[in-house]
Amino acid sequence: MASADTARLALRNLRVGRPDGTFILDIAGLKAEPGQCIGVRGPSGAGKSMLLMAMAGLLEGAAGDLRWGQTDLLTRNSGARAAFRQTHVGMIFQDFLLFDELSALANASVSLGFVKVGDRAAIKARAANWLRQLGLQDLDRPVASFSGGERQRVAVARALANDPAILLADEPTAALDWYTADRLSTDLIQAARSGNKTLIAASHDTSFLDRMDRIITLDHGRMVEGAA
Repeated sequence: MASADTARLALRNLRVGRPDGTFILDIAGLKAEPGQCIGVRGPSGAGKSMLLMAMAGLLEGAAGDLRWGQTDLLTRNSGARAAFRQTHVGMIFQDFLLFDELSALANASVSLGFVKVGDRAAIKARAANWLRQLGLQDLDRPVASFSGGERQRVAVARALANDPAILLADEPTAALDWYTADRLSTDLIQAARSGNKTLIAASHDTSFLDRMDRIITLDHGRMVEGAA
């Protein structure tokens, strides 16, 4: 189950450097409370995706103080960061990262192989419920035959199936038509607010961003608007 304390973000002096001593990412500070939805905007190459990767503990060499609740993520080794992601983070990638040969339900419940036996039924049930809520009915069809929009909805269901405290989304509505994007935006934001999850989403979708509690703007790896 999602932990409200784990969903509390406190970030200070996050830096990702280049060999020449300059910084790809240099964020002075950012805070988020459980249930809060934060949008990240900026031009291509501004560092939006890298910021999400750092928040998930996916960047080697990131420096600074990045805490989710009591967990100082950047001081942990790669194995400990991976265990944290598995338990607490749901990630939605722009390029889906699905297994084409597997069904929608198998993709959405792929975390079954990494959890205790007693937790598997609940994860599978949540995966199926989210797939249906997102408008997918043929849960046993391989995702290789799905459209881009359908694949993105499978990816969103996968992110939510483990009931994570943290949702990190990279352009979650980019592959969707207006109606489906609007519906997905509503579902993601409602899931965060009702479940005390922190949602941080990088997006160019102004309609999606306008629904957020707060928007930060990145440019050349620095926060130029919305700093805290």
